Amino acid sequence: MDIFAFNPETDLDLEKVIAASPANVLRCLTGPALVEQWFHP
Repeated sequence: MDIFAFNPETDLDLEKVIAASPANVLRCLTGPALVEQWFHP
């Protein structure tokens, strides 16, 4: 049993398509100041 397998009854899958390079997305998701812009209103 894979404990990290997606379970549609308890897991939520969010997708967002943006016009950005993978490098910019990675930078924004790993930089503390930039992460706040993604997850704060």
